[in-house]
Amino acid sequence: MPVPHLELSHLTKQFGTVRAVHDLNLHVDRGEVLSILGPSGCGKTTTLRMIAGLEIPTSGSILANQRDITRLPARQRNIGMVFQNYALFPHLDVFENIAFGLRTRKLAQPAVEARVAKALKSVRLEGFGRRSVHQLSGGQQQRVALARALAIEPEVLLLDEPLSNLDPSLREDLRDQIRDVVREFQVTTVFVTHDQQEALSLADRIAVMQAGVCRQVGKPGEVYNKPSDAFVARFMGKANLMPAENGLLFVRPENVLVREAREASGGTSDRAFSATVTKTVFEGAMVTYTLDGNGTTLTARHFHSGKRVFQPGETVQVEIPPDQTHVIPISEE
Repeated sequence: MPVPHLELSHLTKQFGTVRAVHDLNLHVDRGEVLSILGPSGCGKTTTLRMIAGLEIPTSGSILANQRDITRLPARQRNIGMVFQNYALFPHLDVFENIAFGLRTRKLAQPAVEARVAKALKSVRLEGFGRRSVHQLSGGQQQRVALARALAIEPEVLLLDEPLSNLDPSLREDLRDQIRDVVREFQVTTVFVTHDQQEALSLADRIAVMQAGVCRQVGKPGEVYNKPSDAFVARFMGKANLMPAENGLLFVRPENVLVREAREASGGTSDRAFSATVTKTVFEGAMVTYTLDGNGTTLTARHFHSGKRVFQPGETVQVEIPPDQTHVIPISEE
């Protein structure tokens, strides 16, 4: 079994009487991308700051490449960090912002120039070296911050809400760029976010946190389709949770099938049941239905595909394929 490149063991952080992080155990393999996902105040940024050396844990340990860095000063950790607000130096141009960490490490000028050029190319900003950071868009500033973190060739790259300050129109493009750059450099990466889509699209694995506690760790598909508890189910997206014999029956809205009622006579599965449409939301490519099935409320979400859109008050046939469901034990809710 491979040795983790980064390992957090029983990590705990108290601020007075407030428990920010409690008994956190996580590992990240070399070259892996781990997302720490959760709502505001869940402890994800505190965790990132402890890895960076900006906060000292109350208890527990942090190992990087099998070296205990728990109480090592930040400057001795060889960790690159991209802050939520970018933290660029306004009095330095793009080149000098990226070169800053290299100069503090006393690299010779030719090495500095080579690494800055490589970093600029990786984030698609060739030719921007002598521009003022004030001349850059938000997306370009984010890429400069990423280039600065990568230029030092860090053991671990940390990203704090990397896309939260950008317009929605820019997020998807920059998200793809970050994914490509991280894969190109093959750098072990931990990023925190409150955005489920960001975590699902960027991460190899996701750790979902709530109130300082890690609720589930797994590959994106596992966390999305087989949540460990009701909190994870709801936080990862729209979720139908219904009482079941052994706990809660979970199914995502996109897996709830809705058909015209008359299709029942054409061989509809005996698992189908009648329901009334109580709400319809048409979003162009997608349609979301709220359904009442004999007192049970369900949400279904489908691609429109040019089919007729059911309207409130209509009776429809609903089917939930068994292989698209997951039972969440009550004891873990």
